[in-house]
Amino acid sequence: MNRSPALAAAVVTAVLGIGMTLPVLAQDDPKVIEGEAVLSHPAGKLVVKAAELFRAGKVDAGMALYTASEQADWKKSSEKAEISARRKERAPDPKILMEAMRKSGKLTLYPSEGQLQVPMPDRAMAIAYLGLEKGAWRLTGGPMVIENAQDPAKEERFHGAEMRAHPVYALALNYADALHSTKDDTFMKLATRKAQEKWKAEPASERAESAAYRRKVVPKKDALVASLEKDGYVVVEDDVRATLVVLTIQQTSSEPGTVSSASSTLSLGFELEEGAWRLAQ
Repeated sequence: MNRSPALAAAVVTAVLGIGMTLPVLAQDDPKVIEGEAVLSHPAGKLVVKAAELFRAGKVDAGMALYTASEQADWKKSSEKAEISARRKERAPDPKILMEAMRKSGKLTLYPSEGQLQVPMPDRAMAIAYLGLEKGAWRLTGGPMVIENAQDPAKEERFHGAEMRAHPVYALALNYADALHSTKDDTFMKLATRKAQEKWKAEPASERAESAAYRRKVVPKKDALVASLEKDGYVVVEDDVRATLVVLTIQQTSSEPGTVSSASSTLSLGFELEEGAWRLAQ
């Protein structure tokens, strides 16, 4: 399946954030279903049902729509609380999803797997992965909304000194410092008004889970500086959205002569609000 580089990078970041493994789809010629027909297809109905359950916080019920192997992994997970919070937060609004599916949804199906992509408002993209199990479509990933996943009209990238000179670089360091130097949610003062209002509307338990997750995945200030120096850059889209990207590669050797590598990507989103850059969430 062909995916745009921007969407692929966004999906990788998102799935890392909710504890999913990104499925790799087959390369055979697929069957493509679009628009209204997606809503009437069993796979489309499955995705909408999952979105309804995840948005309602019924994560166990939503996971029951997954393949048997994914359900087994879920039952053994030691991070259910954090992953549940992420699934609820990233799940698309079912009503908006259905309307967007009807308008421009694209369901790509292979003999035993598939993917649903649905352009959403504000350049977001809803995405879900599927697998055929005992003749019925089941989920293997999603549904989730990827912010700013649709291709921008303009994109600029900044590395090195240009990255460090961009306002979001200093803002990211302030965010990391505020995140790790206090135990409260002072860090949210750096976010947009919309993000702050959404944060305040969440139950205290979910805010606590989100804060704990942020502190887990965002490095402390000095570590973030070091990571950015080595493998960091800023992407600015349409002059109003920016993403600070950090790629971390870890190499390990279990025996002489063999080296294995694992990589992870951290992306911090920003938006321009009244002429000043702010955290997007």
